[in-house]
Amino acid sequence: MKNVQGRCVLILGMSAVAVLLTGCRGMAALDALVPVRELTYNRVEKNTAVVVKGDITPVFDKTLELSGYEETRYRENNEEFEALEDAYKLTLKAVNCQVGKQVKKGEVLVSFSSAELDREINERKEERRLKELELEHIEKLAELDKASDYSGQLAAARQNIKVCDLYIQDINSKYDEINIVCEKDGVVRYINPELAMGRVVTGTDLIIVSQDDGYYKAAIEDTVSFDTTRTYIAGNGAVGYELKVMDNAIVDNDEEAEIDKSGEPASEAGDNASEEMTGDGENADMRIVCFEPIDAEGKILENSIRLTTELNTVKNVCYVDKESIISTDNGDYVYVVNEDEKRRAVRVKTGDVVGDYCIILSGLYGGEIVVLQ
Repeated sequence: MKNVQGRCVLILGMSAVAVLLTGCRGMAALDALVPVRELTYNRVEKNTAVVVKGDITPVFDKTLELSGYEETRYRENNEEFEALEDAYKLTLKAVNCQVGKQVKKGEVLVSFSSAELDREINERKEERRLKELELEHIEKLAELDKASDYSGQLAAARQNIKVCDLYIQDINSKYDEINIVCEKDGVVRYINPELAMGRVVTGTDLIIVSQDDGYYKAAIEDTVSFDTTRTYIAGNGAVGYELKVMDNAIVDNDEEAEIDKSGEPASEAGDNASEEMTGDGENADMRIVCFEPIDAEGKILENSIRLTTELNTVKNVCYVDKESIISTDNGDYVYVVNEDEKRRAVRVKTGDVVGDYCIILSGLYGGEIVVLQ
């Protein structure tokens, strides 16, 4: 029994040694794949950033909206147009506008012709011509025959001419209903290509006319400042516009920029009237900046364009990695880390985002350590 027990102990011991050797070979294989590194664990440095106090150059990158932009779309209802075609035998006569050109209220954008209406109006015009000849004949008789009273005949002849005029006016009003007539002054933005081939596609836009104030605007933070002596290039893709900051923008009670086209501010607007406060509360530090195209000849102003440009350097401000900002419905805040590596929430008011950094208007003073999210 003793020999058996001894052999068992020896076998178990050799097995343990084999397991240890196998483990060492596995570790050696891992060591060959993973280089040895000395790691220093520092939670504060890894997950935090320092609030900087100093100068920073913002980059303005926002969409400018065309002020007062709206569109009037002209189209034909399928059933109504078919009824007109059947009643008046309509054919497309002419497209009287061009893309990019100004049109006035009352101008005929697309005109139609009707053999039926043309026949009626020609008949009434001929009838009127005959009634005029009849009136001239009665007037001559009255002049030659002073003893007779022709007043009744003259009144009847004049009344017949008026009736013809009313018929002609009624037919022309039908043409006004059939033709596409401009409802507001504006610029033609779109003409359906089917019109050029003499076809009217019902239920879709045939003509689009837009109206606008002729300048762009955008809301900016109070920290942003534009150089009014230089020009800026904004646009979408290959189409660009050269813009200048306007110096006569004001803000009305509805927090919208208004421009007096005479070039004079409509009210006192301060030293830089192109950038105005837009209200109280959360928008108290926002302003409206307005840009006027310098030369947009031959171009239709797009309703929105992108402006990306470096702005004047902001001096002596606090800024921090934007990843530290937590935005909620109740405002923005950051977690500040104290000396014991405990964090506390601090409400901040944020300004412009400059690359990876966000300008802090209030709440931080520089030198604090904040947690990155």
